[in-house]
Amino acid sequence: MKEAVLCAGHAGVGLAADPSRYAPLATEARRQLKLTRQMVGGGAKMGPRAALRLEALRKAEPLAQRIIATALDPESGVGGANVALRVLDAIDPMVSVEATTSEAQLIAKVQRGEDPTWSELRAVFAPDPGVTAAEAEALSA
Repeated sequence: MKEAVLCAGHAGVGLAADPSRYAPLATEARRQLKLTRQMVGGGAKMGPRAALRLEALRKAEPLAQRIIATALDPESGVGGANVALRVLDAIDPMVSVEATTSEAQLIAKVQRGEDPTWSELRAVFAPDPGVTAAEAEALSA
């Protein structure tokens, strides 16, 4: 038999008999569903990576403690730490940011149909060594 998910109203829980009793539970369930969708994406179906990310977010502190403990334990070897770090990379990959903009990068961005930011234009065409990129961005706002 195919597994089915029924709403509480159609599952025979008795919501109609005492709606005020079940209203707070419904509010909490909607809140949890909203948080879940914000954390892993808004699709109705959750894939394995999204489920892994959600579970890792729920257990972030023990996961971090395990990674550190395994990395610091000389007898544990590298296997456990490598697995933990691969899980961490799968659920929360590192993001690198390039701080400099060259003329070639700016031209490539325009050719892709993207609009360069004011600070990118300024960095390439009118660099001012006394003004940081953050200050230039603040001035343009």
